[in-house]
Amino acid sequence: MSASSLTVPCVTVDDRTATRDEVLAARQQLRRLAAEHRLTRPGVDAAGAVVVTMPADDLGYGALKRFAAAASEVVGSWVNVVAADAPGGVGGHNAVVSAPRSRARR
Repeated sequence: MSASSLTVPCVTVDDRTATRDEVLAARQQLRRLAAEHRLTRPGVDAAGAVVVTMPADDLGYGALKRFAAAASEVVGSWVNVVAADAPGGVGGHNAVVSAPRSRARR
């Protein structure tokens, strides 16, 4: 399956992508943030991206983008956030909020 990349404007965090360990260290706060943004089933993949299930009525990925920005503030570095496939689906991801090119992992 293909993925659509979305970028979020600059966030006042380190100019790098958070590591998996950094994301895991903030997992309790990120779970609360996900719930505040109506995102469910948060998890972290092997690369350190946060994988969440989107609300069914959020077709523009607004909640995902807002969560990515808020998560980055909590962690202190950009956090890649991925929307999982529709409930019951299997396979890859259908949307990715990734770091802008200037914030790519170094």
